[in-house]
Amino acid sequence: MKGLDVLWFAQNAQNEKINTFKNKGKEERTKQFVLEIQEELSELLSEMNYKHHRAKKEIIESNIKYEIVDIFKYWLSLALVWIDDPEELIELFERKTQLVYQRYNQEKIANLIEAPKIACVDIDGVLADYPLGFKTFIEAEMNTTLPDPESLDLYYEYGQIIGHEKLRELKHQFRERGYKQLLNVCDGACDFLRRLRAKDYIIILLTARPYHKYKRIWTDTIKWLEDNHLCYDHIIWAEDKNYEALRQFPNMKFMVEDNHEFANKIGKFGYKSYLITRPWNKQWANNAEIYLVDTFNEILRLEGLYV
Repeated sequence: MKGLDVLWFAQNAQNEKINTFKNKGKEERTKQFVLEIQEELSELLSEMNYKHHRAKKEIIESNIKYEIVDIFKYWLSLALVWIDDPEELIELFERKTQLVYQRYNQEKIANLIEAPKIACVDIDGVLADYPLGFKTFIEAEMNTTLPDPESLDLYYEYGQIIGHEKLRELKHQFRERGYKQLLNVCDGACDFLRRLRAKDYIIILLTARPYHKYKRIWTDTIKWLEDNHLCYDHIIWAEDKNYEALRQFPNMKFMVEDNHEFANKIGKFGYKSYLITRPWNKQWANNAEIYLVDTFNEILRLEGLYV
């Protein structure tokens, strides 16, 4: 860490002294550094025999090392544009490393497709206390009090109160500032997943969180799961997460949802779908497609897993 501190502040001092475009906006500085990195990458290639049709030349290792340092200095300058300090850089690096491992492990999920016991469980509203967590965020940011949500259409429900544009801005800040990793865990969620794992279930989590737009959402979600000791085997990230779950795991035993529309659609495909009671779905009753339950323990009992 100390070594990174030295490099960080040394490069920052140099940029302050000699960069002629240091007072330009972040986007302009980013463009400039990216172009300079590309040029340095080309200069690094020119020190090696990468053109198969050209005569071989002597490789001078010290030249290669200096070119690598040039690339690093421009890269570090780029980091200085957007990242506050070395500690944040280290945190981002560690989280990105964790993400790479997570994606690598998920690519090995194919061998789980034929597993005899697969449970698909939604994250938001089932495991994570959302949208109530977002309501709490709005109240803190605006120093106000809002009613508990009675539907999943928050843009309509809360937009009527605080304005749709303000709600969109707050939703952006909620995602951008990492509040997904601070959500409370719904009562009984940890024990429910542990009991499934103890009975040799493969646990597939489902989410429509927009990780393509907000790249940090993936790592925020993983950190939240790990910090709260929520066990799982795989995460499906998709807007149509429920259908994607059936596509990837057609032998799924059951799904747990808080959205009655999703639960009903899955039930109509002949799959068992548990709808866990929340304020926005309390008007729904049991039918041929949906099993309405108040607690995770009810699911365990109905599945013969509760001891």
